[in-house]
Amino acid sequence: MSGAPSFERALARDAPLAAAALGHALRAAGLPVTPQRSATFARAVALLGAGVRSRLYWAARLSFVSSRAQVDDFDRVFAAVVDGTADPAQAQRGDPVARPRRRRRLRPRPLVALLDVSGSMAPFARAYLLLLEGAALGARAETFVFATGLTRVTRALRDGRAAAALARASAAAPDWADGTHIGGALRAFTDGHGRRGLTRDAVVVILSDGWERGDPALLGREMARLARLAYRVVWVNPRAAAPGFAPVTGGMAAALPHVDELVSGHSVAALDAVVAAIGRTR
Repeated sequence: MSGAPSFERALARDAPLAAAALGHALRAAGLPVTPQRSATFARAVALLGAGVRSRLYWAARLSFVSSRAQVDDFDRVFAAVVDGTADPAQAQRGDPVARPRRRRRLRPRPLVALLDVSGSMAPFARAYLLLLEGAALGARAETFVFATGLTRVTRALRDGRAAAALARASAAAPDWADGTHIGGALRAFTDGHGRRGLTRDAVVVILSDGWERGDPALLGREMARLARLAYRVVWVNPRAAAPGFAPVTGGMAAALPHVDELVSGHSVAALDAVVAAIGRTR
């Protein structure tokens, strides 16, 4: 064959790969190329051989072209790939020697926020809801509030209006500013939502001061369950910035072994640390 030797070598070394490369270039030019047509071309080359350009041309044309209107585009791409007549921008498109690779798609991890709205968290809960309102606009973000019970407020936060979202979230949580049963709320979340896939591979953010009115042992067990399901668990405790704070007693002590990162989030400036903690990998 009098064409480019690189394509001839590619056919001899890996005919299906070379056929796929030519098919990719033709598809980029608008021809309706399918994997089956590329496979037909590869089988034809195996029977006819790749040493004569005219044989290669007709094998490719009969395999890939389905109407007369496609002939001009086919001739142009065939010459570019086989004879190397294209400009660099055109030649770079399915190059028969380069292996086609899929580009890795980056998708944000699911985000699940569990916000304590009990009395001790009242000074912070509304500010946190404003932060979570922006996160709730994402398709893979969920928000729950809890005190003595658990309430899903994702829809209330997705209307994009802070005042309305706060009012609707408050109305949806009948125990707003009541006592705290963190362990029970986590159990309700895992049983009702987490085990059904909402938590899988997600970053779970718990926003609470950790003042548990219930059994700390229950909180520890539920945190262990949650940690097994989630990708990462971040605990935001606004009391963590107080002088002398140490999570050594009660609910916080029971939860801490199952937390990937503890941050304070006690001020607007400290919220930067919250966002950074959410974005970190294991």
